[in-house]
Amino acid sequence: MENLKYADQSILVFHYQKYHEKTKFKTLIRVVYLIGALELLVCAYLYLRINPTIINTLTLATTIKPQPFTEVYFQNHTQLPTIVLPGRQYSFTFTIRNHENKDMEYPYDMYIEQDGEKQYIDHNSVTLKNNESITIQEGFLFTKPLTRAKVAISLLNKNQQVDFLIKGSQIYQ
Repeated sequence: MENLKYADQSILVFHYQKYHEKTKFKTLIRVVYLIGALELLVCAYLYLRINPTIINTLTLATTIKPQPFTEVYFQNHTQLPTIVLPGRQYSFTFTIRNHENKDMEYPYDMYIEQDGEKQYIDHNSVTLKNNESITIQEGFLFTKPLTRAKVAISLLNKNQQVDFLIKGSQIYQ
């Protein structure tokens, strides 16, 4: 019986030692994975520091840049003239608003286009600080009757234009 007793105790000792060996092995595996992950992070960091293309790509992908733009629009667009009579003065106002994130000069043309020909009424330029706007009044006068025409404001350096259509009165056609 003593042999059995020793045999039972040795089996217990054997199971106890086997459990601790498995635990030590699992811990060792975790440490190896952790060291491997750290090595990978260090290599990735060093690669990114050496390669500026990747840094620029990541910067562009994660940075929000405000999109610069310029607004040009008519004030009171519902009150723009639509039917014009010869000899009568017509006026309207338009606004230029600078959202270019810098000071800008805006050269502009105001013209009337009729039958494919442009008649320039005004050529001017305004300088606006960032987020500044200006409202400009313009006018025109026809001496002869017309059928249809387009009144346009063109920002020359921004390739932007706003326009509206006018037509002559039925009386003169």
